[in-house]
Amino acid sequence: MLMVATWGLVALLSVGPTVRTLTPRTTADYGSGATAQTDWYSPGGPGPKVGVFVGHPNSLARGDRALVRFDLAPYLLPPVADAPVRAASLTFRVEAVAGKAAARRIEVSHLRYDASSLGGIDTVNKEANVVGTITVRRDATQPCRLDVTACVKADLWKGNRYSTYRFRDIDAEAAGNPEMQPTGVVIYLNGALPALEVEEGELQVESRKGKVESDR
Repeated sequence: MLMVATWGLVALLSVGPTVRTLTPRTTADYGSGATAQTDWYSPGGPGPKVGVFVGHPNSLARGDRALVRFDLAPYLLPPVADAPVRAASLTFRVEAVAGKAAARRIEVSHLRYDASSLGGIDTVNKEANVVGTITVRRDATQPCRLDVTACVKADLWKGNRYSTYRFRDIDAEAAGNPEMQPTGVVIYLNGALPALEVEEGELQVESRKGKVESDR
């Protein structure tokens, strides 16, 4: 007697496309540091008043830059890894503008390496590409948005767990701080967290019907 196992109908189910929103998971995923000293500040807890300064937060010419990273681990493991990334956008809010200027230019860069931990050295590391520059007005109410599709795809191609972005105030760093007053912008990373919105392509999932056994 020969037992033969056969499978029923095999179907491919398409799931998506969908949009997944990633945000910093802990305070280790964001912070700021002075480029003049390569020090590092990480906000100490949640709350709408906790944020980071980009520019000169006091009377010194510090040139503070902010960094934020997003965990791409879901895209490195199946089944999510099988869904192609179609598009990705970085969004963030500038909650306050300091200084006399009515608008400030904020440059956003993408770090080309996998930032396993963030620190002062990341504020000045040259392994970065400029994604774009956004002019932020004092009376702005809408969040800022940049297309970072190429950045996320490059990170995934390299196998980077994190996609990391750096913010700097172009005008503050160029002018220094001659008036010895706070100059720059505040990005509230708690309460209004930056987000990485990833549009995923269709994911095909194999579905098998029950197993059938017969005697021959």
